[in-house]
Amino acid sequence: MITSTKAINTKQMVRSISLAIVFTLITAASAKCRLYVPFTEIPFTLQTMAVVLAGLVLGSRLAALSQFQYMMLGLAGAPVFASGIGGTAAFFMPSFGYVPGFIIGAYLTGLTYEKLGARGFRNAALAGIIGTCAIYLIGTPYLAAWTMIHTGKPALLCAVHAWSAGMAPFIAVDILKAVAAAAIVNGTFSVKRMVV
Repeated sequence: MITSTKAINTKQMVRSISLAIVFTLITAASAKCRLYVPFTEIPFTLQTMAVVLAGLVLGSRLAALSQFQYMMLGLAGAPVFASGIGGTAAFFMPSFGYVPGFIIGAYLTGLTYEKLGARGFRNAALAGIIGTCAIYLIGTPYLAAWTMIHTGKPALLCAVHAWSAGMAPFIAVDILKAVAAAAIVNGTFSVKRMVV
């Protein structure tokens, strides 16, 4: 009986790690779906949708793990970030702050959805929007700090720049992506929740 329980626990652990790796790779792939526009150094990508999907499908802990693995993969040198730059040099890119934001965003998406019963389109959309906002709460101040360090401009001007270049152009689109992720999880092509 004890051996059987251990076997089940080992199987669940392997499954959990595998699912987290799958969403790590999905996030990496979504980073390559990028579009740069002239008014900002931050590209449009599908990453926030991947992060929200991770939270809704995997749950808080596994979703956070998937994004932590993504960050560590990039910092280890793999060119998985939207900038195409891997290794510690990625720290010095203006968009890097959004990457740790993905970890928090995925966790809060999953946690909120769990607290709301892990069902229903509205609950999933609300969880996704909360997770998306969390990404901005980490990434936008990082961009402001990066701007201040590289330009020497006053903090207020750098904060305004971070808002106008790192949040304002993206927030509406990212909310729509969160809603789309909620529709995928709860819609016609429903994805069953994979919490273990």
